[in-house]
Amino acid sequence: MKIMSGFSFIELLVSLLLLSIALLGLDLTEITALRSTREAYFLSVATQQLENAENRLRVNHQISAVLPIWNQQNQILLPEGHGEISGTICKICWRNTEKTQCLEDTL
Repeated sequence: MKIMSGFSFIELLVSLLLLSIALLGLDLTEITALRSTREAYFLSVATQQLENAENRLRVNHQISAVLPIWNQQNQILLPEGHGEISGTICKICWRNTEKTQCLEDTL
């Protein structure tokens, strides 16, 4: 009787398949983490831009003077960023990966 030792070709293919599935799962986790980090960054920038608009309005009470400069900065800092100021509500929106997000604050 002959004693077999080692791995068969089928066992090797199955182990490579399982390894590739595990690595794809890790890649998906990494992509999700990067997307979440990007969203958090844009939310932080939008919050700072809202505070910036509020400070500008405290110094210069004319919305027509503040809004164009503020929106120009929004377009530079945020993807498709734009803001609106109406009455006591200041609102900023930007395009995220799949949807438009908005953040608003009361002056």
